[in-house]
Amino acid sequence: SVQASIKEFGFNMVASDMISLDRSVNDLRQEELPTVPYIAVPITLPVSQKRSIKVNVVCSKGNCECACIHLRTHTVLISSLLFFHVHCQSFPFFKHSMMIPVIHCLFHLLFRSPVMAGGLFAVNRKWFWELGGYDPGLEIWGGEQYEISFKVWMCGGGMFDVPCSRVGHIYRKYVPYKVPSGTSLARNLKRVAETWMDEFAEYIYQRRPEYRHLSTGDISAQKELRKHLKCKDFKWFMAAVAWDVPKYYPPVEPPPAAWGEIRNVAANLCVDSKHGATGTELRLDICVKDGSERTWSHEQLFTFGWREDIRPGEPLHTRKFCFDAISHSSPVTLYDCHGMKGNQHWSYRKDKTLFHPVSSSCIDCNPSEKKIFMNRCDPLSETQQWVFEHINMTVLEKFNSNASS
Repeated sequence: SVQASIKEFGFNMVASDMISLDRSVNDLRQEELPTVPYIAVPITLPVSQKRSIKVNVVCSKGNCECACIHLRTHTVLISSLLFFHVHCQSFPFFKHSMMIPVIHCLFHLLFRSPVMAGGLFAVNRKWFWELGGYDPGLEIWGGEQYEISFKVWMCGGGMFDVPCSRVGHIYRKYVPYKVPSGTSLARNLKRVAETWMDEFAEYIYQRRPEYRHLSTGDISAQKELRKHLKCKDFKWFMAAVAWDVPKYYPPVEPPPAAWGEIRNVAANLCVDSKHGATGTELRLDICVKDGSERTWSHEQLFTFGWREDIRPGEPLHTRKFCFDAISHSSPVTLYDCHGMKGNQHWSYRKDKTLFHPVSSSCIDCNPSEKKIFMNRCDPLSETQQWVFEHINMTVLEKFNSNASS
């Protein structure tokens, strides 16, 4: 029965049914926070397919005692809507604010969030419907997080992360339902862009030209709603709310400093990541462009981009993994890109070495073993000399100039 419940729901429903509906959770907030007078205490109304997950918990401000409310036998006046999965603790609540819980965050004050993930938030019910709720033209899921976020900010509201809110979430081992194939996600994103992003939508089409020819469906009602609510334009949103986003996610990708294959001078072999993911050690292999067999198994195109990290893939189509090294003698591996330099910060110098500022070392290799690793820099060693297939000297010189200043 346990395996059957896991197969049906993606988690152990048998164990959930055996546990009391009154599930106490340790108060993880800072000591002074329970004494803060709350404006209102939201009623949490989880929705699921099974009774043991339909736990309706009301936490009081003082002792967090819980009571179950069964909507079939009670009439409850609801002034707020909470969107979440299992459990939510009480937190300050304001009429024209959407409150988003953050798990295990030490910062105790609210802070503004331009866009949220979309799965967990609380909002005043009356105001939510004044905003039009979710766009009914969006299909299945995907894009609604942007639609509701833009709408909240541009139409007179605000959206705030709440570090002191705690939410329990069941992560399924697999998705127990089928998601129809097709273009529903792309269609949703275009629908949101056409409704809310004004001229900024063009940046999306530059990166995803296939979106241009998709139908958004009828968005006249959404356009009229925006006009009726006297919403600000998207240029205001980018200037007043998301002003720092372009610094980390520029609308137009800046040109890279170098890209293509990375060939070692001593070995005349190329860096190859074999389509690996986090933890994959980079290796040397016969360069595909020299006629290597089984080219499908190789990944030898890399981009030294504007973040000064190196990623698999061609410019505009890089993967989200970066060259990473943890010491002056460690292997060079792929790791999830974080965009904060550190272990993923590289410099391509005039002597053809790939320098790692954090460890003050250079990428080296053992041609006979085809291993790639960090070593103390020796510009005279050809095993430390690497040649990119394409180089933009203007960008590269700017990188090196910034590094020396």
